[in-house]
Amino acid sequence: MRLIRTVCVALLVSFMGFAQDNLEVKSSETLNGTLEQQFDYVYKKSNNYEAYRVVSKKHFEHLKKSSLDSVKIYKSEINLLNSKLASQTGELESLTKELTDVKADFNTVKQQKDEVSFLGMSLDNGLFNIIVLGVVIFLGLLLALFIMKFKGAKTESKVAVDNLSKVEDEYVDYKRRAMEKEQQLGRKLQDEINKNKKKE
Repeated sequence: MRLIRTVCVALLVSFMGFAQDNLEVKSSETLNGTLEQQFDYVYKKSNNYEAYRVVSKKHFEHLKKSSLDSVKIYKSEINLLNSKLASQTGELESLTKELTDVKADFNTVKQQKDEVSFLGMSLDNGLFNIIVLGVVIFLGLLLALFIMKFKGAKTESKVAVDNLSKVEDEYVDYKRRAMEKEQQLGRKLQDEINKNKKKE
């Protein structure tokens, strides 16, 4: 009779270990999606306790790690965008200065005689003006292109900062709710312990 009990207990323990391994494999497979998918998975897998959801520590730690990794990625993206923004601002200032210089040169040339000596060749003033105007238009187009890139980088930076702020707010709120749940569960456990002591 003891032998049968021992065999049954051994089989039960081995099946529980195998089932636990399968659960861990499935859990790790489903916790590899996006941050939103991970939160949804943990919510689905959490247990109900009255009006609250109880989340396992393993899932909570995984979500915490994923959230912190996301915040780190967003911060690095913000730093990268800020460095791009700084370099584009420098380029924009350089092009603006060049454009100002070209306009000043254009005005000086406009005031000169009808004929202009350019690279040792004598050119008509109208033809020379057309050449300079072409250069100014080209630089203006370059300036417009860099301004558009600057605005795009600024928008991306703002979106990244907003996303980071939202993730941080969600994490703080989630942490606060988790702490409240833990405190309530601790109080209820202590109440049950006190009730059991009184019954004894």
